[in-house]
Amino acid sequence: MLRLINLLDNSERSIDAQTLEKEQIKNFWIEAENTTEQEMEVLSRKFDVPKDLLSPPEIATYATLHLLESSAILQFSSLDSDLNARNALPVTLCFAKDWVLTVCKKPVPAVRKAKERLHKKVLDKPSYVVYSVLDEISATYFEYLERVEDLTRDIEEKMIERADQASMKELFLLKSDLITFNKLLWYERGALFSLKKLDALYMTKEFKEMVDDVHDDITRQIDIVESFREVLSDALDAYLSTVSNTINSSIKRLTVIVLYLTVISTILVFPNTIATIFGIPAIGSNINPYFVIGLLAVSTIIPAVWLLRKQWFAPD
Repeated sequence: MLRLINLLDNSERSIDAQTLEKEQIKNFWIEAENTTEQEMEVLSRKFDVPKDLLSPPEIATYATLHLLESSAILQFSSLDSDLNARNALPVTLCFAKDWVLTVCKKPVPAVRKAKERLHKKVLDKPSYVVYSVLDEISATYFEYLERVEDLTRDIEEKMIERADQASMKELFLLKSDLITFNKLLWYERGALFSLKKLDALYMTKEFKEMVDDVHDDITRQIDIVESFREVLSDALDAYLSTVSNTINSSIKRLTVIVLYLTVISTILVFPNTIATIFGIPAIGSNINPYFVIGLLAVSTIIPAVWLLRKQWFAPD
């Protein structure tokens, strides 16, 4: 699907590939969405751009800048309405001094919002269109980061109060999403840095300032993502510390139990030996039972007193 937007009055109309090939494209924004192979070939011939560079990248977390003789191609990714970093929507922005072309595989909310920002009574330069699209893409990133902030706060509370397997899975999934998103931001910041350093006819001073503004926004977003990753790492460390303390407490209690069992076994081993000896009929029948009882009592008291003096009954 091809749409032609007049930057003089913001009028918009659908157009087929054959008509576009004959159209004068000065001060126009050509919006290509879910294009056919024939439409891509016409766009490639019309704007003298390789078809492979016009196609949005298959990897959504990739951004780059391609420089041609009289135009530039910027490949970015926008977030959809679900604000899922893993389902980013690639967008190709091809622009020159008098025209701008956007190519998307699916409808991109940022492109739609950029069209709403056009002025109906003032000529919008192609550079302003590029800035509007980039600015709206950056705005979707801020929305995503606000959502991540809420998720991070909830996960942090869960990890401290009632951490479970589901909380751990949620934490690691969010950290993975942030890594993916952070990689996208770094690619895009690099592409914008190269763009604003470019010396071409369409790179006016005003446009460079607008690109620099988006570059600063993405730089701040990278810092925010790093902060969220640190918070999640701290929450995980706090959970692991809690688990470690719980295990240490359990080991200490078990050690105390084993100690008391050892004390009891040590005390009883002597009277048990004496009882075994004098329990033999050939020996026990000729011995006074009170003597045996007294010997059992002494064999119990002596080890108990010895262990008491060694402070085995009061473990640290």
